[in-house]
Amino acid sequence: MRKIDHVYIIEDDAISSFIIKRIVDERLNGKESIVFENGQTAIQSLKHTFENGEAVPDLIFLDINMPVMDGWEFLEALALLEPKRPIPVFILTSSINPADMEKARSYQTVKGFLSKPFTYAKLDGILN
Repeated sequence: MRKIDHVYIIEDDAISSFIIKRIVDERLNGKESIVFENGQTAIQSLKHTFENGEAVPDLIFLDINMPVMDGWEFLEALALLEPKRPIPVFILTSSINPADMEKARSYQTVKGFLSKPFTYAKLDGILN
């Protein structure tokens, strides 16, 4: 995996997002990680980022079940934005539904399907 400087964490559960952010920030030595409570706020941020030539996230952790815009809707909206380079997405969810795992495989940007809770070992596996 390439160098990671910017990470988006799209998670509606405050405890989960706190844990994910803490692990990411610690392992990546204070690189920028931003938490979004739903896919819509993350998509709005990405649109702004693309329009203004700002740093695009190098990695996205995405929950599936969220209010406003869920993870599947986010993936569809991300595809419509047509980023200049692919942004790897790792689904991080409590779902163990095989249909969700299969659906995740249908998205080229989805590079992994991880079960919660998020751990240092899971992040290390992604980084290595």
